[in-house]
Amino acid sequence: MRPKEADRTKRWPALLKAFSSMLVFGVGACLLWQYRGFVVANVRFEVTYLTLDILGIVSSCILIGLKYQATFWLIGLRLGIADSMAVGLTNRFFNQFFASLGEVLVAVYMKRAHELPLLAYSGLFVATWCLSLLINLTLVGFVVLLFVWLPYGLLLLFGLAVVAVVAWILLKRYLSRPFSGRSASFFGALEAIFRHPSIVAWVVLLDLLYALGMVLRYWASFRLAGMELSWGKSMALVPFANVITMLGITPLGAGLTEYALGYLGRVLDYDVRIGALASSLDRGAMLLTTIVLGPLGYAWLTLRIPGGRKKKPSGVLPPAL
Repeated sequence: MRPKEADRTKRWPALLKAFSSMLVFGVGACLLWQYRGFVVANVRFEVTYLTLDILGIVSSCILIGLKYQATFWLIGLRLGIADSMAVGLTNRFFNQFFASLGEVLVAVYMKRAHELPLLAYSGLFVATWCLSLLINLTLVGFVVLLFVWLPYGLLLLFGLAVVAVVAWILLKRYLSRPFSGRSASFFGALEAIFRHPSIVAWVVLLDLLYALGMVLRYWASFRLAGMELSWGKSMALVPFANVITMLGITPLGAGLTEYALGYLGRVLDYDVRIGALASSLDRGAMLLTTIVLGPLGYAWLTLRIPGGRKKKPSGVLPPAL
């Protein structure tokens, strides 16, 4: 029996993502082999910097878990600390190999353990994704303001402010109308971000703390790559890397992040190859760290499903932050 045309169409995005993942990792392996002499000459495996990089990676996973916890608060669903940590580890571990796979597995877990509809999860994900993208683009604007050219930075920040205000007004007006049918849970979850400013403020703070953890990672990874990069320049790299990662074109921005951090060397005065090497070392440390911790988090979630709390979102929020 031949598969339906609709089924074949649905497979194309997944096949393209799988192909892009294999292509990126294959090209990366070839480049590392081609520049193996440069890598050997510059890499310094110092325990202090490697430990700081790993601590930054672990903190990133923890903050992702806390952000998931706060996101589910928007619809009144309480997620325990241990579950939140496991969700963060699962997200980072699986997203490394296949773009957005971590989000899919978290959505499945929330559906089976907490009866959270997939459309409601999608609404929450879209709302917080847009918020985080706006935060990181704003940080990009400040970086351009400080390191590139004042008019460009001001223009970018002004444009973002206009887009944010217009989008906020239009979305709030559109989402205020009643929705019915299958889309109701999606738009209901999307609209929740307008009703709980204290939780939104907490999500923004978690995003900023995540950025600080990334600063520590890049500061340490550049030293592992044989170069001392200042805290200010390390901070300048973070929003660009975060935006690339959030776009989800490749697994956690693999390949694209290395290229961007190398290219930014032309502005921040470091060797392009050093930037790509530092980003690669950070990615390698993240892979090794999450290979150890990621399966533990996923196993925890798997074990939680049979005895999970079968409770639908009640609309009762946790205490105000």
